[in-house]
Amino acid sequence: MERKNFIQFLFVVLITTSIISCKSSGPNLTGEWHGNRDYGNQLSIKMDGENYIINFDGTGGGPETFAGKYENGIIKTGNTQYGDITYSKDQDKLYFDGVEFSRK
Repeated sequence: MERKNFIQFLFVVLITTSIISCKSSGPNLTGEWHGNRDYGNQLSIKMDGENYIINFDGTGGGPETFAGKYENGIIKTGNTQYGDITYSKDQDKLYFDGVEFSRK
């Protein structure tokens, strides 16, 4: 009976670890980000489930909003003319549309 309890315990630990690792699959990129150029590019990023919701206020027309999932250092937006957003963990910077963004 003791062996059965041990196996059940290991199973619970394995399931719990799997659930926790799935929920923390990427870095927390939410918040306000400022571009390194003088003309005021800004990114505002929120989470909605597994998707990042990005509000981009660039130099062109008005602000644009789009969504993307984080995979291997990239928020894959897929549907924007500006391309994907790359994240540098070492520098805590985002790179998007040729601009480097830092946290506010």
